[in-house]
Amino acid sequence: MLIQFEGEAAAPRAILTGHETIVTMICVSAEHGIVISASQDGTVLIHTTMGDLLRRLESENSHNFADKEVNLLLVSRDCILLVLYGCDNLVTFSTSGRELSCLRVCIIYRVPESILCGALSRDGEFVVVGTKDGRVAVLRLFPMQLLYTFQVNNYL
Repeated sequence: MLIQFEGEAAAPRAILTGHETIVTMICVSAEHGIVISASQDGTVLIHTTMGDLLRRLESENSHNFADKEVNLLLVSRDCILLVLYGCDNLVTFSTSGRELSCLRVCIIYRVPESILCGALSRDGEFVVVGTKDGRVAVLRLFPMQLLYTFQVNNYL
């Protein structure tokens, strides 16, 4: 539900429908007029800010994911969506619904790893992700490619 505040009374501007399980992530791009939402079952929906459903995104590789819950959802200025399924599957989509790339995190680190958080660079070309074990990695968003990994120090 998008809330619009006019004066003192808050009123719903739009109600977004389409998920059958708990919504775990939401991302709003006022610049593009879209709202992207994701749920526990891996469903990713794109709505307009007025509440109209535009499309449903589904990874071609989702049948290989052990955990389909979406735990991170980011959108770049170029309308490239980054979706983290579970803790170790990064997938990029165009807003037209096409899957651009899929990367399993253990391929980056060569050991099982869990991503906890991520942030896009201002220009939307790079994403920085942090892991449960304290590693930080910089990836090019499209095409998905590891550029640099900061090593873990135990100096603190």
